[in-house]
This record gives sequence, C-alpha cells and structure tokens, in this order.
Amino acid sequence: MMKYLYMVFALLAVTSVFWGGDDKLELNDKALSFVTSIDYIDEEFVVGIQLINPAAISGKTQLPHSPYIVYEARGSTIDSAIDQLTSYVSRNIDMRHLKVIVVGMEAAKQGKLREIMNYALRRTEIPVGVVMVLSKDTNAIDLLNTYSPIEGFTAFDISKTMRRVEKASLTTLMDVNIVTIQEGKDFTIPFISIMGDIEKGGSKENYETTSPVHLYYSGIGAFKNEKLVVELSYIQSLYLALLEKHTSELTVVASCPTDENTFTFRIYDGKTKSENVKHSEDNLQYSFNIQATGEIVQYNCSLTLNNPNNNNKIKMEIQKEINENIQELFVLSKENNIDFMGLGSLLRKKNNHKYEEIKKNWDAELQKAEIKITTDLDFQNIGKYDATR
Repeated sequence: MMKYLYMVFALLAVTSVFWGGDDKLELNDKALSFVTSIDYIDEEFVVGIQLINPAAISGKTQLPHSPYIVYEARGSTIDSAIDQLTSYVSRNIDMRHLKVIVVGMEAAKQGKLREIMNYALRRTEIPVGVVMVLSKDTNAIDLLNTYSPIEGFTAFDISKTMRRVEKASLTTLMDVNIVTIQEGKDFTIPFISIMGDIEKGGSKENYETTSPVHLYYSGIGAFKNEKLVVELSYIQSLYLALLEKHTSELTVVASCPTDENTFTFRIYDGKTKSENVKHSEDNLQYSFNIQATGEIVQYNCSLTLNNPNNNNKIKMEIQKEINENIQELFVLSKENNIDFMGLGSLLRKKNNHKYEEIKKNWDAELQKAEIKITTDLDFQNIGKYDATR
C-alpha cells in the first residue's frame, strides 16, 4: 500500500510542475531533473543528477525503488563530469526545472564553491533561483540516493523543509553570488543531513516502513574567502536568524528564577526591531533590539504566572538566555575571524565613510568590537500557570 501511495504522490508532484497552465512539456526526449549534487573527492569533481523515471511514475512497470534514477560521473572539471553523465543517458538532460544544488562538505572546505557557482551561472538553463545547500557528514550524492516517502523527490523535500523551518535559511544561487560580491558580510549556506542509516535510505525499504530514513535541516556553514570555515548548529542558526533577519521556529529553554528547573518559551514571531553602531576611539560598539512574540509552552517553575512581578522575572530569564546565545555566536565569530553576523555590512550601511576607513583592518576591528542585546517580549496566551510546588 505504501508503495502505491508513494507512486501517486510522486506523479502528482511531477504533474504539478510541468502541466500547470498552458505550459506543456513533452517527456519523450527529455531527462528531467529537480536536483543535482557536486562533490570534490580525490581531486576530482563528482557530479550526481537525479532524473525522473517516466516509466516508473506512469505505473507501466514495477517500482523497484523510486520514480527517479540517480547517475554520477567524475571529471577534473564540472563540465567534464557532466559530459560523462550525458553519455550515460539516452535522453537530453533538462535542467530548466532544477530546484536544488547540493554541495559536498569537502568541496566547500577546499574552496570549490566559486567554481560551482560559476558553472551554474554560466549554464543559462539553470534557474538563478535554485536553492543551494551543503551536505553534512556525508557526500552530497548520498542525499540524492535517499528516497523521500513524503515529498516523492529530494528537491521538494529539501526546499519545503527549508521554507518550513526558517525562511532565513533559504539561500539561492543568486543570493550567494550577490553576497560574495558585496562587502561587509561573510555568507552562509544551510546544511542538510541524513537521519538514519544511509544504506537503508537508498533501498525500497525506506518507503515501505513507518520509520523511514529522512533528510533534515541541521544548521548552516559560514564561509570566508569562499571556503567553509565554521559550522553552526541548528539552534545557533536560529539565533543568528533572530538577530539578522526573522525567525518563527525558535524555542528558548531558560532557567527558572527561583529554583533549578527550566521552562520553554516558543517564539512565533521574532525579528530585530532596531540596530545601531557607534565608533569610539577604542572599538566599535553595536546594539540590537530584538522584538519577540510567543508563549510559554512548558513550565516547571515554582513561581505562579498570574503575578505581574513573576512575569517580569520570567521575561528577564528569557532575555538573559537570548543574550547569552547571541554573545556565544559573537565569540565564535571572533575566534575564527569570520563575520557571519554581518557587522561590517551594518557599519557600511550606517557609516560608509568609517567602514571605508577601517575595512583593510577589519579582522582586527572585529576582535575589539562589542555587541549589546536588548529584547522586548510579548507573551501570548500565558494563562494562569500554578506553581509546581
């Protein structure tokens, strides 16, 4: 039963892309792809491509694994690897509907991202809005080989996960290209990991079980000079998003004011309300005011929340936790001489003259800089939590 449901979902996914409106695409001579992977292994590029299997999704044949087939090839350049791939496939490979490019960690660490971006930007059929992600703790092609029981295709699984978890994590080819050109911020790209056994994820067992191996968002990688330098965890990436953009997925675990227990505050809507930077004789001083709306979803403290004074004490603990986590990010930024928080960009926006004056010594300025975080909290549906003891 699971197998047939899987076929239906996959078929619906494909038809929704290709037969919308008046745009009809003949599949007879096209090999359609939504996702490609690029690894760098043993000084060679390893390119993988996931192609739709029309016979499988049409139901004319038994479905041994998935409605797609994965091919891979090696080459000294990406183009030479792609040329090899075209010799394996009887149809013309069509990348006009490519949704995701998965880059391997080794390629990112060895500074191959620029080559990958240049290749993708040169290929006019590749959309500039294609999402870029990094594979974490595995080769990029392993993500293509992991069957997605819910979405049907790896590309849909990744892009929908990114949009659900955090809008700030969604990074397109054009986004990365623009940031690498602009001054004042080192860019980030999200990580996708595999939860479970990789071999099991590549077999038909994965869509016949109620506990499948699956892909998930596991944080972000920060780049300096187009090399992967720092890996931020899932939680760290959400605090970074809260500071620089917007997040609606962050759960803050804070200590109770009067005992050793903890409570959790779920942020539904959080963003930086204001930001500023001052330059003294000694250093740069940044200030951020964060506005967050949410509710307490788990409460184990001895204080009763129908008392305004107790509410203020609870808010102070949440503010303290947010500040500590963002300050830890700042320490990580300093330790690795990388500005993934975009402090240089903020200075450039607020005082371009000062930025131009000090940008040649930016690493030294970053080491001396300070940040101050204030948080305005709005509790929703707080109810009347009674004391736990």
